[in-house]
Amino acid sequence: CKHLQSRYADSYENIQHSDFDVKSNEYKIFHIQDFSWGTHGFSMVKRYYTAAAKPLDDCFKCIRSLTYKSFGTRDSVETGPFRKAIWYYVNRVFGIFYDDYNYRNVNILVPHTIKSFVKLMACTPWRVTASDLSNFGIELLPQEKAHIALVVLEARKNSELLYALHALSSVIK
Repeated sequence: CKHLQSRYADSYENIQHSDFDVKSNEYKIFHIQDFSWGTHGFSMVKRYYTAAAKPLDDCFKCIRSLTYKSFGTRDSVETGPFRKAIWYYVNRVFGIFYDDYNYRNVNILVPHTIKSFVKLMACTPWRVTASDLSNFGIELLPQEKAHIALVVLEARKNSELLYALHALSSVIK
């Protein structure tokens, strides 16, 4: 077991993240309006792997709507726009663009320190340390930090599924 652990841990250390270049000539921006989970992805998964479609959809919906209506020391806070900004930011990091979303909201709603954590968690989760979890720049409860991490991971899963399903759909047409 130790041999396997060191074998795979070493390979992760060499992985580097490259930011998505919106001006690249090698690839294009993935417009969510052209292929989305709700319109295309869910039905594809349901068609080819019926048992996975509803649990995936439920998970995406749950994590996007989950709220304690608190933010740090404040109660009765509507956190929907904050969660949405994180979700859209993660999708954007992976090159998925929502034409109908104002990305300025990400900079307004998500402090830079949390944005840094979100990008680290989305791109290189194996590099997240306890120090990263304690340096949010604002006081958040542990469950709020865990919630942010879950939003990030589900948004990443959503991004990866969209790319895979879109590629599959272009092959089976």
